Amino acid sequence: MKNRFPEGKIQKIVSDEDKAIIGAVKRVFPEVAHSFCVFHQLKNVSKEGGLGTIQI
Repeated sequence: MKNRFPEGKIQKIVSDEDKAIIGAVKRVFPEVAHSFCVFHQLKNVSKEGGLGTIQI
């Protein structure tokens, strides 16, 4: 991926909160901002019962 998309052209990477992905992004693209997908965050909260019932 790094060969196809040079780090200088990538502004942000968005992913779920998987620990392997977090580590890979830090290692492969250390200078690129990394954010987490709101859809996956809400899905995880609803599984844990943190906000009552959430329908996605």
